[in-house]
Amino acid sequence: MDKQAKQSAWEPGMEISSEAQYHEVTERLARELLQAYTPEQLAVITAQHLIYVDGLKSGSGKAKESIQRANEIIQAKNVQIQHEILKNEDLSRNTARISKIVLEAWKNKTTKKRMSGLDQFNEDKSAAIERAQVIAKQQWQADAAKEIRIGNMADRVYRALVDEGFKESLPDTPDRLKQWIKPVAPKYASQAGRSRKTS
Repeated sequence: MDKQAKQSAWEPGMEISSEAQYHEVTERLARELLQAYTPEQLAVITAQHLIYVDGLKSGSGKAKESIQRANEIIQAKNVQIQHEILKNEDLSRNTARISKIVLEAWKNKTTKKRMSGLDQFNEDKSAAIERAQVIAKQQWQADAAKEIRIGNMADRVYRALVDEGFKESLPDTPDRLKQWIKPVAPKYASQAGRSRKTS
């Protein structure tokens, strides 16, 4: 591990000397926590720390000022995270719209270069495969419980593609979409056994 990466890793008792270092160490620790814990576990840890911080507030004036500054930074980060979430949702919607526009442009009879039937079919199928992988990847990233298996995802993606106007480019059954989305599937999605039913 290089010196700079080691410096940005948080350790108990570590002295933070600048706001930039604080942000760098905080973001790295947050990524490590998200990889190591479930959202429920993080909620418990957060609750414990809030209670601990509240106890510290009754301490010295400097401790109160530090806690207040940390809370302000946390609130600012929460606002930033909410903006990023909204931006990503907008990006997903825009990607679907752009895919549909591109597909319509390919089908437009007034284009200068007219593709043969087979070329058009292959082009449409490639666009459908690409969109299928984007949809599957987004849904698997949102699958915090890691329950969606590849067969279930193929069904979901098939329905989404039909809704987005790719019906003519799809195979006869959702089961055939497994091969399309397999390159973006996480390891748990290909494990044997049925996915757990959720209520």
